[in-house]
Amino acid sequence: WDYSGDAREAEILVSLWPWGHARNPNQITWAYVDLWSSLTTWGGVLENKPLEGDSVVITQGQYIVLDESPPALHLLLVYGGVLEFSRDVGDLALNASYIFVFGGKLVVGTEQEPFPNKATITLTGDRDSYELPVYGAKCLAVRDAILDL
Repeated sequence: WDYSGDAREAEILVSLWPWGHARNPNQITWAYVDLWSSLTTWGGVLENKPLEGDSVVITQGQYIVLDESPPALHLLLVYGGVLEFSRDVGDLALNASYIFVFGGKLVVGTEQEPFPNKATITLTGDRDSYELPVYGAKCLAVRDAILDL
């Protein structure tokens, strides 16, 4: 896997030396997924884990599962990557002044797999906050991206 595509949609190629290679005919895919709660997601250092008021960027090739409610963020930018709410940890809250999904995915649940718990997304700040051109202040903006609620 080389960060050029969706981390969750990587095809599995099995190599058995010296016999050869095989592709899985059942379309099983492999995923490299980071957990929000894991220090390895943030470089292995506790001080790197987002704090209240921080900005977080999830870039192409990153797939992060939100498995805890983070502190209120200033900006959450999903820039080509994926942020998906975990279905296994109960209720989750995501608070930020700006949430911008550009070319990536923000997934709380889908029509086929609805989120089984309570998910709360709160835009913080006030209407006098700095405005992002075209999108405004206190916004959840989606551009060339997927927002599954």
